Amino acid sequence: MIKKRSIVACILLSILTCFIYTMYWIVVINDEILMLADEEGTSGTMVLVLTIVTCGLYGIYWCCKMAGLLNKAKAKKGMVGNSNKPLYVIFYIFGVIIAMAMMQSEVNKLADYYKA
Repeated sequence: MIKKRSIVACILLSILTCFIYTMYWIVVINDEILMLADEEGTSGTMVLVLTIVTCGLYGIYWCCKMAGLLNKAKAKKGMVGNSNKPLYVIFYIFGVIIAMAMMQSEVNKLADYYKA
């Protein structure tokens, strides 16, 4: 099920929990984007593990992949896609929360069109 989340609440929870909530957020947003794009891929839990093990390098690849999958999901719903890959990567490197907020914004838009 795709859940619309308040971006402000997610950011505040991330900060208040010393970014523990961000780890949960990565897991659920990965799985929701895979569902929206109707794709099979790396589970959110494995994304988190790989990101931790590679000291964040896998996260850069993950951001690029999620941008592509979000565009695919938008195209399926007749929405215009945009190439946010460079922005996701830049914001991921300098502030994971900003990249996550951008992804959540796109997921929230797509959740209105998603029918489970």
